[in-house]
Amino acid sequence: MKIVIFSDVFTPLVNGITTFVKNYSMSLADNGHDVYIIAPRYKNEKEFSYKNIKVIRVWALPFPVYPGFKLTSPYNYKIHKLIKEINPDIIHFQVAMPLGFQAILFSRIYKIPLIGTFHTFFTDKEYLKHVNLDYRFVEDLAWGYNKLFYNRCDLITCPAISTKEELDKHNFNKKILSISNLINIDIFSKHKSNDTIKKLNLGDKSIIYFGRISREKNIEYLLNTFSLVLKNIPKAKFLIVGEGPQFEELKKKCVELKISDNVIFTGLVKHKDLFSYIKGCGIFVTASTTETFGLTTIEAMTCGLPGIGLDATGTRDIIKDGVNGYLIKNKNDSEKEFASKIIKLLTDDKLRAKFSTMALFESKKYDQKKIIKIWEEEYSKLMIKNR
Repeated sequence: MKIVIFSDVFTPLVNGITTFVKNYSMSLADNGHDVYIIAPRYKNEKEFSYKNIKVIRVWALPFPVYPGFKLTSPYNYKIHKLIKEINPDIIHFQVAMPLGFQAILFSRIYKIPLIGTFHTFFTDKEYLKHVNLDYRFVEDLAWGYNKLFYNRCDLITCPAISTKEELDKHNFNKKILSISNLINIDIFSKHKSNDTIKKLNLGDKSIIYFGRISREKNIEYLLNTFSLVLKNIPKAKFLIVGEGPQFEELKKKCVELKISDNVIFTGLVKHKDLFSYIKGCGIFVTASTTETFGLTTIEAMTCGLPGIGLDATGTRDIIKDGVNGYLIKNKNDSEKEFASKIIKLLTDDKLRAKFSTMALFESKKYDQKKIIKIWEEEYSKLMIKNR
């Protein structure tokens, strides 16, 4: 098959969509498919390269309301020419932004099956707060905007059942299928904690968050929670891996809470080195309420870490309360309960080991070798239907 992926979010950005597009495209390529990735151009980026994959960059401008993101034009002649020449079997867009619009346009012109994957709740209040648009009418407009894109697909996909349930509530008029994100389990299992981690002197009472450092990830909540943990475990450490627009603000928050000596901000870490950081810790924590799928939670579980998170869309599909971690109800003063669960797992080695075993078991469901077959089956169905 020849598959063209339109993604307004891709390298050098480090986030869940980028990770998905890379893992998914490499899995397709490994199975002999020809994959084309259309993405915005960044200055001096080191281009992603892999067999059977061709990345085509298009001119783009910075997106002022969200640092790092870029906006392309809604039409590009180079891409139009490419689609006409290669005559792809499938067009698949990842974000409801200008490149997503081009995907819709060219699928209509050349009658090519179109899939749209819903990755991010830009309609969520936490995202809208980030751009100072936290109003009900804006939320309604955002859902309407999403429908304009996704209702033009032959198939809508999302990475978690709880996300599908949320989409169903908003009356999309096309078939919605939940297909989970996929990870390369073999890569994770080969890595061990390295000398860099030993220098951080984490000890055996450490927790980790890794991902984008931004307001919608609710990391300030985690810092408040960790300050409560330190009252019971003074030598505990909190490793925060990643970068983003809230990086400096959260450092100041640590000073305010007087926990700076116990919180380590690593900044951006290469994905190939990330596994060592994860394996150097005991528990993964997340307080995000905007996830369509907890990819970082799965990556942590693949390294044997139990997860503790707020009971929210995406996260609840992966963390099984009392089995491979704990889910905390998102309510006022929930930091105390969250902290008590962290303390419980950090101080009970047998329980943490039990949860670790179940975390590894849960992660195997997302092995790329299994998940990519589902994608191939859905692609084949659409191609047959389109004949």
